Amino acid sequence: MASDIDELEHERVQGPSRLGWIIAVVVAAIVIAGAYIVFSGISEAGRIKATLSGHAGPVTEVEWSPDGKRLASSSYDSTVRVWDAASGKNTNTFQVKGLASSVAWSPDGKRLVVGSNLMQIWDIESGQVITTFTGPSEPIASVAWSQDGKDVAGAAGGLVYVWDVDTGQSAAIFNRHKGKVSSIAWSPNGQSIASASEDGTVRVWDALTTGNAVVLVSPTDGSVTNGLAWSPDGKSLACATTKTKIDIWDIPGGKLTRALEGHSNAVSSVTWSPDGKLVASGSADNTVKVWNVSTGQNTTTYTGPFWASKPVADVSWSPDGSTIAAATSTDIRLWKASP
Repeated sequence: MASDIDELEHERVQGPSRLGWIIAVVVAAIVIAGAYIVFSGISEAGRIKATLSGHAGPVTEVEWSPDGKRLASSSYDSTVRVWDAASGKNTNTFQVKGLASSVAWSPDGKRLVVGSNLMQIWDIESGQVITTFTGPSEPIASVAWSQDGKDVAGAAGGLVYVWDVDTGQSAAIFNRHKGKVSSIAWSPNGQSIASASEDGTVRVWDALTTGNAVVLVSPTDGSVTNGLAWSPDGKSLACATTKTKIDIWDIPGGKLTRALEGHSNAVSSVTWSPDGKLVASGSADNTVKVWNVSTGQNTTTYTGPFWASKPVADVSWSPDGSTIAAATSTDIRLWKASP
């Protein structure tokens, strides 16, 4: 009996102690979460709206549809997926040959051009391949679709290829890079194609006539450009570099107008806000940063909680300016963009 009483007294003493320990853990979690919100600049503007999961390999690129209602993602799991932006539902999955490295929407939002071992156009509604382009002997690293929808471009090895969408025939091959081309981007007016290469240069090609490089951007700091994005007005080119910064170049002048510095690792991708006032960058330092282009100020930094923080492979700003999509490992995170 005495033993039972002692046990009961022990429980009475330990009970509040356990409760206190539980409360302490909960408070600590709240403090950590609060710190995450404060240090990430996350409030209503900057919160994660959704995480899109389904890929079994790293996501290489994510792109908004022209109407902003869907996203397309390419992955090293050899698939391209289409997502409903409102619900986060995976509505289409296309199996490609080889590692899917790049994807781009047609201007009408009905087709996707995909780069993998092959360069192909897929019809979204039917889920069938419409066109397979011939010519490259190496995998496609990056793809782009012209604004008028008539041509597509793909980078393979050190070359940039342009094909006529209707005929499937080669329209041009640009061949002045001395290293592999990692990224290409078609200008908003359709007249130029920008290409970044491992040779350390960025070239802007005349897409309408001879294909001559009308501008040659060659950083003097030894950096290599990983990703490219044209400003909405087509007058500037943002370059995500291995030197942890984003260079903004005047086009066609080829003058460096701004260097955005603040990442602690290589910058993989860059995207402009629809109004052209901000750029967002994704980095191997596990963050997405938003920058004011005119002042060079880093206005917001987005990152996941420390236990789920991952390198960012690609970023894409929604057409309405409300959301930034980021490819992080096998997921796509949708962040509410800062005003």
